[in-house]
Amino acid sequence: MGKKLGVILVLCILLMSPIHSEDTFVQPELLESLDQQEQVPVIVELEKTPDELSRLEELAAADVALEHFSGDFYAAKINEEELQELINDPNVKSIQQDEIFHILLDDSVPLINASIMHSRQNGTTNMTGLGQSVCVIDTGINATHLGLAGRIVAQKCFCAVSDAGSGGCCPDNTLEDDSARDDQGHGTHVTGIAAGNGSGITGVAPEATIASVKGADAAGDALFSDI
Repeated sequence: MGKKLGVILVLCILLMSPIHSEDTFVQPELLESLDQQEQVPVIVELEKTPDELSRLEELAAADVALEHFSGDFYAAKINEEELQELINDPNVKSIQQDEIFHILLDDSVPLINASIMHSRQNGTTNMTGLGQSVCVIDTGINATHLGLAGRIVAQKCFCAVSDAGSGGCCPDNTLEDDSARDDQGHGTHVTGIAAGNGSGITGVAPEATIASVKGADAAGDALFSDI
């Protein structure tokens, strides 16, 4: 009851707020999520990068951990009180929920006729990815897979979707790691399509080297800001 009342109050404040907050877009679904959860991951867009300390930056220095990830966009986890602080900040242009996306797999090598290209040449080089690198951002990679091992040149994990008191979804429940260990399987599958070579797998670029980035958890979910 208390949380519902809090969300109703936020809605009322949105309708009655000063003129600078009238220009702040707040995603309606965000208010619904705050009715169900203490904190919600959000993406905060600024009107412009502030030249002096604003309320947004004060929050960043205090209780709200803001992470800059692109242009004027910041990622954070906020509660109802912090939402109102952001609404009242004239530097804030919009506040939207950091949505979770679920990975899908629709295509494979035969469907795009990629295998036809393997026998064709560019000069004297077959078009198999030799001398090139493929980067896959997904659930990570099984580095011991026979169709991939030996060609993985880089791994990295940025995965905060499970950050709800139990850490992130990188190895050892961390938010960032140099291992892209796959605990779901989709990333390994996609990497096999892109660059597999061996164990019955021939990918689009079977001789390319591989860089794997883990951004999705064991359920296949990923935050937009991580991707």
